[in-house]
Amino acid sequence: MNSYYLIDYENMPKDVLKECSDLGEDDCVVLFYTKNRPAVALSEVKNLRTYEVPTGSQSADMNIDFYAGYLAGKNNGKCKIVIVSKDTGYDKVITTWREKEKLDISRSEHVKVKTESKKEKTKTVKKDTEKSKPDNKKKILFNQEVMQAVSKEGYESPVPNAVAQACSKHFGSESLLKDVKDELKSMYENYLEVYKVVEPVLSKHIEKPKKTESEKKSKSQTKKADDSKKSDSTKTKTVESKKLPEKTEINNKIQQVLSKNNLENDDIIFVTKTAVKNITKENGKQMTCNALVKKYGQERGVEIYNYIKKLI
Repeated sequence: MNSYYLIDYENMPKDVLKECSDLGEDDCVVLFYTKNRPAVALSEVKNLRTYEVPTGSQSADMNIDFYAGYLAGKNNGKCKIVIVSKDTGYDKVITTWREKEKLDISRSEHVKVKTESKKEKTKTVKKDTEKSKPDNKKKILFNQEVMQAVSKEGYESPVPNAVAQACSKHFGSESLLKDVKDELKSMYENYLEVYKVVEPVLSKHIEKPKKTESEKKSKSQTKKADDSKKSDSTKTKTVESKKLPEKTEINNKIQQVLSKNNLENDDIIFVTKTAVKNITKENGKQMTCNALVKKYGQERGVEIYNYIKKLI
């Protein structure tokens, strides 16, 4: 069966063709590039084709999608197609045609990857499915509890969802409390306030080591002192609105803009975290733009940056 490696040269390092030197006679490499990044042909690459495509938004993506369809039709679906790119935008198209027409098509960041046999793959999928069923239920429950706790404290959307996503990311970790605290620290200036809200939920979902008698006594004494402080502070405490600091308000605005433009939760968290981290730095906007281009590729990265540049 023929194998085709369609390389998105706009989203791959220049030395990607070095991975092609050990391909077989039935393997064909097709390189898509623009005048902004000319192709560098290597003599040791067998069966190499190159296509210059116009520059522009998602030009390479559309040409590669079209060419993949052309190859599938030409070979009556009996071929292997690998789109070599870091751009995750191909994944939805790949999933659709794998499911609908059972095409052997995938995306990879490398030309050659180790593949499992069908038997091994079936065993692995079955094993993972059996393991994940109870864990998924627990994770969904955990996510809901976090959202409810944050909403109850008066935080408005999209804060509860963003916090729940950050917590779920570390679900099952042995250092859940520390990991979540670090995650929230990178998202909010008032991270300790938010952390105190979700800490009881986090504690329910980790196994705590048994305490020694001396630790129990120490904890009891600390609790009494804390209770005494709370009693004193309650007399003078007034109800304050949950107004978030300026940096956190920007954080929320960025999340709302990205959500309106249909980015997925993991992408919203990454983009927001990157933008807020660089917002006070010299050349912070350029640093944010560079980080997005590195993660999503030139065209998609700039497109996402344009959504948020007025906010930062």
